[in-house]
Amino acid sequence: MGQGGADNQIYLISKELVARGYYVKVLSLTPLGPMGEKTLSSGIEVEYIGVSNKKMTFTTIMNLKRCIKEFRPDILLTFMYHANIIGKLFGKLFGVPKLITSVRNEYFGNRLREKLEKYTASLASITTTNSLVASKSLISRKIFKENKLKVIPNGISFNYNKLNTTAINDGIFHWVAVGRLRPQKDYENLIFAAKSLVSKGEYKFNIDVIGNGDSNTLNRLVELCKVHNVDNVIRFVGPSNDVASELIKYNGFVLSSAWEGLPNVVMEAQLSQLPVVSTKVGGVEELVSSEEGGYLVKPKDPESLGEGMLKVMNKTPQQRKEMGVKGQRHLQKKYEIGCIVDKWEDLFKDVIKKG
Repeated sequence: MGQGGADNQIYLISKELVARGYYVKVLSLTPLGPMGEKTLSSGIEVEYIGVSNKKMTFTTIMNLKRCIKEFRPDILLTFMYHANIIGKLFGKLFGVPKLITSVRNEYFGNRLREKLEKYTASLASITTTNSLVASKSLISRKIFKENKLKVIPNGISFNYNKLNTTAINDGIFHWVAVGRLRPQKDYENLIFAAKSLVSKGEYKFNIDVIGNGDSNTLNRLVELCKVHNVDNVIRFVGPSNDVASELIKYNGFVLSSAWEGLPNVVMEAQLSQLPVVSTKVGGVEELVSSEEGGYLVKPKDPESLGEGMLKVMNKTPQQRKEMGVKGQRHLQKKYEIGCIVDKWEDLFKDVIKKG
């Protein structure tokens, strides 16, 4: 379990289900990172069953078989592509009565991946995704049938008392972006948006990018910043084990993604009462609007992203605070983890009832 949004959802859902009296065991295809350790420390059973270089091995399958035989689950719930395929191919074979898979992004790889999800979909009782936009896209691309796909949004915990009260106030507008250094996050878009803003010369600002990635990608992005003279504006600060504590130091949050599902990090920014500027991708429009704490802009359009950022910087501190409060209220109204787990619980009961 890493530090991504899906990992966080597994932690939150598992914790809430255990509190409701369910027996939950988490099987991780990757080594137990910070989120795995956090899940373990919450009293939830977690086991690493081993995937080598993102490839399924015989050991992985035997570990899965052993865990299923020992735990004897009523339902196997899988999150994301690799787990979905492994679960569909081997879950029933090893005696799992019911299988639910979950697609966490509107796009999740190449055409081969889409075909594998499509042609194995019937092996699952049902598939979930986390946004209406992703659902419509997956159905229109004929990857899933409408009657076999259900939307259950991401949830977030409001057991939280850190608000945006410690932001740096030094005459510079401090932006934060969070996400792995991958094509999905389209940091090139952010770099060119920063270049556009610098050329206007209206505000002093900087952007910290929190997230990890391979050294080649990092070096390429750093070099791109130098070429376009924004290396004094954008910093790649690496990953954080406590993103929530980092967010409250900033004045605004920016997401430059080319595609998304329902991004947890936008929800975390709203929870911290930060104004949000995001590309209009995936389910972001279900979270953010000018009435709900931020601005949506065209994807892959640096000028549009820069204009959205400029709108936020043009506002007074009080206006930005009001934006943040609106975003948090919208979040609390629709995405509190207890309400979301109610939806999961209803789905579990429905799947079991259908026999």
